[in-house]
Amino acid sequence: MTDHSPLNFDMLNSFTGGDKAMMEQFFTLYIEESEKNIKCLSENCTDGQNEDWVANAHLLKGGSGSIGAEGMHRLCSQAQEMKDSTQIDRAKKLQEIITEFQRVKNQMSALMAE
Repeated sequence: MTDHSPLNFDMLNSFTGGDKAMMEQFFTLYIEESEKNIKCLSENCTDGQNEDWVANAHLLKGGSGSIGAEGMHRLCSQAQEMKDSTQIDRAKKLQEIITEFQRVKNQMSALMAE
């Protein structure tokens, strides 16, 4: 996997001004919504056309971009393009998303512990 930070701190600070309480609110909301979207992606990991897969990838991409989670944003952008795909390909992409999401959550936890 990559060794770069899963969060873009410049983007994050532009939203929070470095305010730790605000950052924690953003993190909490992002994690809650992302977990819902990842669950929906998992439920829609099917063969063929699947608009629910695309819609949830789009939502996850937007949230990730707004919080500065650039790797998540990139992976979700790729997932969003999988409108007509196989279950196997979607499952592989979903696993990449889950792995990167864990990296993002770990970075968020580390920031809040400082």
